[in-house]
Amino acid sequence: MGQSIEAAIEWRDVPADLLPEWDHPVTGSALTAIPAETPVLPGLVAEVVPPDGWWAVSLPLPHRVAPGTRVRVVAGESFVEGVIVGEMHDDGFRLTASVAFAPGDAPLVAAGTADSALVVMIGPVDPIVATGG
Repeated sequence: MGQSIEAAIEWRDVPADLLPEWDHPVTGSALTAIPAETPVLPGLVAEVVPPDGWWAVSLPLPHRVAPGTRVRVVAGESFVEGVIVGEMHDDGFRLTASVAFAPGDAPLVAAGTADSALVVMIGPVDPIVATGG
């Protein structure tokens, strides 16, 4: 995760409507390892590059947030901070997106997600662009 995908993309012609269309340039970093020959879909690519080593988890989010927005996730009596890195998905009932967390915080978030025991808070609107390093 965190490696730019632009140089690794091999473009191929496919039938129309086979894959979803992107409404922006294909840029960003992979949220997970993408094997060779696998189509790169919007859900596999972060729009914001998280710091090296961070892990991403798909979470339900409040509306009116965007990639780069900082979030605070509460799980029980603990909280951790992350940054929205992925494309927003709205199914009409809820908004979800990939949120990246530091390596030490990601297991707490993943466990809370599995137990449906998370609260996602958005502070003052302070979009950032997370960069590696």
